[in-house]
Amino acid sequence: MAAQRKLRVAWFSALDFDGETRSLSAYVSTLLLPLLSQSFEIELFCDSFGRYQEFPTHHYLTAYKRHAECPFDLFFYQLEDCKCADFVRIHLGLIPGIVWFHDFALRTDGPEQILGSPWQETVAKFEAISKPDSKPPRGTEFFRESPLALREASYAAVALFSNPAAHAQYRQSVKLSLRAADTPSFYLPFPVQFFGGTAANRNGVGRIIFCGSTGLEGRAHKVLEALAGFGTGVKLYWLLDAEERGRAEALVRECEASQVEILEGRTPKRWQSLAAHADLAIHSHFSVFGGLGPYLEISLANGVPCVVTDRVTDFAAADYLPEHLVMRVSPGRSEALELKALLRAALSQEICIDREQIRSFALETFDHRVVALELGQVFERETPQLKSLMENWRLLEQEASLALIEEVGASSATSSTISSANEVAAAFDPWQQVYQPVFKELGWK
Repeated sequence: MAAQRKLRVAWFSALDFDGETRSLSAYVSTLLLPLLSQSFEIELFCDSFGRYQEFPTHHYLTAYKRHAECPFDLFFYQLEDCKCADFVRIHLGLIPGIVWFHDFALRTDGPEQILGSPWQETVAKFEAISKPDSKPPRGTEFFRESPLALREASYAAVALFSNPAAHAQYRQSVKLSLRAADTPSFYLPFPVQFFGGTAANRNGVGRIIFCGSTGLEGRAHKVLEALAGFGTGVKLYWLLDAEERGRAEALVRECEASQVEILEGRTPKRWQSLAAHADLAIHSHFSVFGGLGPYLEISLANGVPCVVTDRVTDFAAADYLPEHLVMRVSPGRSEALELKALLRAALSQEICIDREQIRSFALETFDHRVVALELGQVFERETPQLKSLMENWRLLEQEASLALIEEVGASSATSSTISSANEVAAAFDPWQQVYQPVFKELGWK
């Protein structure tokens, strides 16, 4: 019996070409691609012309051409709130597929290419909700009414979320999608690679690690205020982006927290090296934008006791962690006092959280082998439904192409000067009437 053909996957993601990327999707790809490539035929698409390891790697603008040459069974997208993922926001509206949301609240409206996209009418037309002869308006920019990625979610044939709170928001907010009410959605956590050894309980707290931003959402000002007054027995290692160093140093001086070492290069790889030797990790966050992953997951995987922001909002990923595995601090006026009291209790061993229990929970939930297996099962389970959806999407594309040709032809010729289809074709100059004005508007030469 002939071996079963591997499913072909078009994988859209930022990639870690230099080993030091901050991208969430690049981090995930680094861990999962070696495992998934054993069961699937994967080709990578990114906003670059480089080659990633031994994988076939293409610029995303060649995806249509590559799909025509050797069709893919499914398209897979990783979306995050980062400029490096703009190309993902563009392409997931051109060929729908499975979308893994690492962020569901996005700070920008996105790249210019999607601002003229009437996505709501497109999705409605796909579901035959709008009139068959209706045409989306032209020359209009479609800005978002909400920071939530509703456009991107509407094009997701399957929606995955690395933040369980974002998944809850999706289920409450998204009313329009290509598969209507039948769109499958799942929580799929950030993967973590586990290393040898077991987590050992340590005496007291000495090395505290923190990777929050200098903005209000990172709560750094509260963390530093809580540390003020502690002696030399405690030291905070603050990992952040290089461009935040100046602001971080100013906050340290303002709060008079001398026992702080600022480290540049906020990446999951660097955080892993810190978590391997940490006694306590502070993961404070209070904003609808951004999140704690995968840094919180890495800390838990190393068995590090973690302090998280208390469950006072509906967008905090830490809200979904078991109560007995993390220590919680409420954001607000008493935040610094609560954190200071918690640190003192930890120093005196009044609070004791079993590091091995933390690690066991993380191994069961975040291990990259488990996450890869779950994602592979999604690929296999959803491929038949995606095939049917893609066939219908191609019909919509053909219909839209014919409508555009008719519209352009009608605008470029009048009945008084053109009386036949051949004359219409001869009178239509694509360069002069279509491409050149667009190039001029975009500043291309």
